[in-house]
Amino acid sequence: MRGITISELNLDIDGSVVVEKLADIFEDGEVVGNSYLASSLRKSVAERGPTPLDTVIRRFNNGYFAAEWLTKGKTYIHDRTEAPPGTPVEEGPRGGLYYEAQPEQGIPDSIRVFERQVRNDDLESGFIATPSGAVLERKTDNSPKYVAFDIKKVDEGLYKGAILTHNHPSGGAFSPDDLVMSLRAGLSECRAVGRVTDWPYYYTYRMRISPVTDEDERRERVIAILQEAHWRVKRKFTHAVETGKLQIAQAEDLHYRVVWSVARREMAKNGVFYEQHRHKNPAYFPANKALPQKGRSLSSMPSPLSRCTGRRPGQTCGKSGGIG
Repeated sequence: MRGITISELNLDIDGSVVVEKLADIFEDGEVVGNSYLASSLRKSVAERGPTPLDTVIRRFNNGYFAAEWLTKGKTYIHDRTEAPPGTPVEEGPRGGLYYEAQPEQGIPDSIRVFERQVRNDDLESGFIATPSGAVLERKTDNSPKYVAFDIKKVDEGLYKGAILTHNHPSGGAFSPDDLVMSLRAGLSECRAVGRVTDWPYYYTYRMRISPVTDEDERRERVIAILQEAHWRVKRKFTHAVETGKLQIAQAEDLHYRVVWSVARREMAKNGVFYEQHRHKNPAYFPANKALPQKGRSLSSMPSPLSRCTGRRPGQTCGKSGGIG
C-alpha cells in the first residue's frame, strides 16, 4: 500500500540540517507516529476521511517539512491476480488482501553479493543470473547513465527466465528502457539498487514478470500504461514546480517512483509486478539512537538530477526521469 513519510527539517547554527521523522500516512487513512503532526492527521482523517496522498505530499514539501513516498511491507491488492505468481496472499483483519513484499525474497546469493558491491558505484553495471544463481553475464559500459547488453543475445533468448540486476547511480526507479529490455529478453525479474547518498533514504526496486502467450501485445499494453502514468505525473509535478510547491530536484528524484506507484495496479493485471523497498540511511538513523542525527548542510546535498542519453537497444537506464 502506498503511503507518505513526513519529516521536519530544521537548520542548525552551523548550517547543517536536522531531520526528524514525524508521521507516516497511508492511502487507507492509517497514520503512524506519536508526534503532534501525527495526532493532527489522525483527527483530520476521523473528521473528513483520508486525504489524497498527492495533496499531502504537495502540502508538506515546503522547505520546513519533507514528504516522501513509501510502501508498506504489506502490499494491499484488490484481488489475488495482482500478486506475483506463487506469492502467498493473506487476508487482513478488515477483509483486505495483501502479500508480504521483501527486497531479497527468493533471490540467489550471487545477485545479493553483486548488489552490495555496486550499490554505491558512480558507474552503472549490470548482472544477469539464473534463478538458481548461475552467472550468465556481468557488464559495465563505464557510464553513470546506462549499461547495454548484446541485443543479439537478447533476441536469441539466452536470458529468458533469468534475473537481471543493476545499480542506479541516480537512485531513481525503473525507466521505460528497463521495462522494454526486461520484456524483450523474457526475464523473470528485473532489479535495480539505488545508491546511498546524503539523503535520509535509499531504495531497492523489483519488477517481477510472468510469462504470457501474447508477449508482443503485452509489451505494447504495458508501455502504454507506463507512458500514460508518466504524463499524468509530469503534468502534476510541472504545476507543482511552477507554483513553488515542489523543487525541481525533488520532482526529478520522485518522478519514476511515483509513476510506477500510479501504474502498479494496471501493470499487475498484465503480469508485471512492481515493488519498491525503502531503506534508512544509517548516517541519519543510527541504530542506537531514537532520533536521526544531524545531517550535512543543505548546500552539500547532491541534486538527484540525471539524464539518460545516447541509449542503444538492449540497454538499461538509471535515469530518474521527471521535468523537462
